[in-house]
Amino acid sequence: MKVSSDMFSAFMTALRRRPARRNRGQGLVEFALILPLLLLLVLGIIEAGRLLVIYSSVQAASREAARYASAAGEVYPGVPYYLDSAGIAAAANRIAVLVAPSSVTITYDHGPDTSTFTPASASDVQLRDRVNIAVAARYEPILGLTPLQGFDITAVTSRTIIKEVSIEPGGGGGGGSNNPPMVNITSPDSGEEFLPSETICFSATATDTEDGDLTASIQWSSNPSGLSGSGGSTCTTLSEGEYTITAQVFDSDGEVGTDSITILVNGPPQVTILSPNSGIQVEEGTLLTFQATASDTMDGDLSSQIVWLDNGVQFHTGASFTYSTLALGFHTITAQATDQHGLTGSASVTLAVIARTPPNVTIISPPNGADYALNTAVVFSGEAMDAKDGDLSASLQWSSSLDGFLGSGAGFTTSALRPGTHTITASATDSDGLTGLATVTIRIVDDSPPVVNILSPIDGAHFNRGQIITFSGTASDTVDGNLTSSLTWYSSISGQIGSGGSFTRSNLPAGPHTITARVTDSDNLTGVDQVVIYIDDVNTPPTVVINSPGDNTTFRQRDPIHFSGTATDPQEGDLSALIQWVSSIDGSIGSGSSFTLTTLSPGTHIITATVTDYGGLSAHDTVSIVVNELICPAPGSAVFSYTGQNVDKLTWILTIPSGVTQTDPFVMTALSIDLFNPQGAVLSSVTVEGQPVPFSRSGDLYTATASPVWSGFFRSNGTIEVIFNFNPRARRDRSGPFTMRATFSPCDSIQSVASP
Repeated sequence: MKVSSDMFSAFMTALRRRPARRNRGQGLVEFALILPLLLLLVLGIIEAGRLLVIYSSVQAASREAARYASAAGEVYPGVPYYLDSAGIAAAANRIAVLVAPSSVTITYDHGPDTSTFTPASASDVQLRDRVNIAVAARYEPILGLTPLQGFDITAVTSRTIIKEVSIEPGGGGGGGSNNPPMVNITSPDSGEEFLPSETICFSATATDTEDGDLTASIQWSSNPSGLSGSGGSTCTTLSEGEYTITAQVFDSDGEVGTDSITILVNGPPQVTILSPNSGIQVEEGTLLTFQATASDTMDGDLSSQIVWLDNGVQFHTGASFTYSTLALGFHTITAQATDQHGLTGSASVTLAVIARTPPNVTIISPPNGADYALNTAVVFSGEAMDAKDGDLSASLQWSSSLDGFLGSGAGFTTSALRPGTHTITASATDSDGLTGLATVTIRIVDDSPPVVNILSPIDGAHFNRGQIITFSGTASDTVDGNLTSSLTWYSSISGQIGSGGSFTRSNLPAGPHTITARVTDSDNLTGVDQVVIYIDDVNTPPTVVINSPGDNTTFRQRDPIHFSGTATDPQEGDLSALIQWVSSIDGSIGSGSSFTLTTLSPGTHIITATVTDYGGLSAHDTVSIVVNELICPAPGSAVFSYTGQNVDKLTWILTIPSGVTQTDPFVMTALSIDLFNPQGAVLSSVTVEGQPVPFSRSGDLYTATASPVWSGFFRSNGTIEVIFNFNPRARRDRSGPFTMRATFSPCDSIQSVASP
């Protein structure tokens, strides 16, 4: 087969294209891997070039500034190039590339290996002196990808100052000279001190070899500024600070002469008292706070060095403290401070220390001398002020001369004051124990009349004609008090029969008399009391009859016995309320028409009832009664029955004395037993003389519920038997106690405690 050239060419082209595509993809991957390294390399080259440029710029700026500073001549009259700091800095800044200099430092020396100095004027710089220019610039990397940190690049250039060049006519060499003027400050002396308000006068002289006396041309200046002037003298006042005073003069050739001194303008420290305030009054012993500040322009804060004076006598130091022992009287308190130059500043306050006084108490209400009706509300209000404690009104204590303590506080109301004249006192006590008080007098008026009571004779009393009768009574008034001595006595038949609290009469005529006792108080109110008595021509005795108890009645001790009787009188009627009862054994046992006793002693009593009429005649009646002694059962033995260690039964014997005749059955009103039972014994039944007794249980306490529990007669041997039966399976230790109680009416409770 024949292959054409076109087919061959196409085949070769296809072969070339396939591997080319593979190589291009591989190249892209390799380029991506190496690209960061290439970028870092490029950035490093750029950063290194930038650093080199900045370094070269700083070197060039330093050289250019030194070249400017070492030039001959003056920038303007009196200021040569080497003293033109602004021009030197501007020369450095003109050359700077990329970054501006961060600082331009100018120093002067007298040649290599000599110390630097600072010229005050051109005359301080001599031939062969050098100017040194240090230029610094800050280098900061553009990107943070490089490991470089920012730093300062500094270059220093030193050049000899061209002081002067002399050119002589004819070019033959030789030459003349011009000396600068000589300046001398004659007043004040260097280092002298002045006050800020003081006028300071400066004087100086100036001479020149060529120009002669230049004193009139002197120019004055200061650093810091504040002084200006010309001529041989000038005066001014300066604020506080340290000043360099310069006198300067130029001769006709432009040479300058200067002289300088240093002075100090310094005022005393400024002292301010913050506490206490001036003009105050305080009580003795008051704790005062003393506080002040002191500052000085030159020395700063001097508060800690303050000295405190009391009327010129030192009593403390420091900026702040408390003090409570100032003496009575007026005080000038001075705080003063002294600076390191010996100047002293001070401030003063005045105060007065007064003696402690009690609170000032004022009663606002009630007003002094006021009258109030009984049961009317009286308003009490007041105030108490104390120089130290302030308002003490809330602690006021109020009292009355008649009613004692009334209340407390600044105000209250009461209507409970008794009638009469009251001295009202309000008092308050401060924290020092001093008490102040105020008083007013008020009167509580009772509009009720006096109260009169006739004590004897009693109403309805009968008297025989000629019999001595005692009249007595009392009279009292809420305002005037006891008026008994002012009583006046009247009879409806005989008129006034006496006066005062007590008297006797025996000459009243027969008939019914209305006896009146009367008294009048200071408010003209009258009180009265009345009784009716009878004066009889003939008096017959009364009669009395005992209705109960019956004669020869028998009772048991403590049984209730009812006594009753009646008494009558022909003249006075029923006198039963006046009966007096007497026992032959117990004496007086009662009075009146009826009463009941349970306390008669055992035995045979003769009971007598006696009555006496108002005329003094008596009558009586008697009965005989027997009170038998009460027999009460007593606790006897307790017998226990056991099954092994278990209690089966507890038998309690109750006894009465042998030989007692039992006329009535004994009544047991209560029965109980307390087991104090730690081992679980259980009561199953209770009997009294064989009769079952129902019971209830509360814990270990068993109580009979029957009422009565038992009633009957004791056995012929004077005993009865109470049996407590227990559950036979319940254990009960023999050493455990039982407490039993029984009550027989009307006897007291009895009990027995046994420990089997």
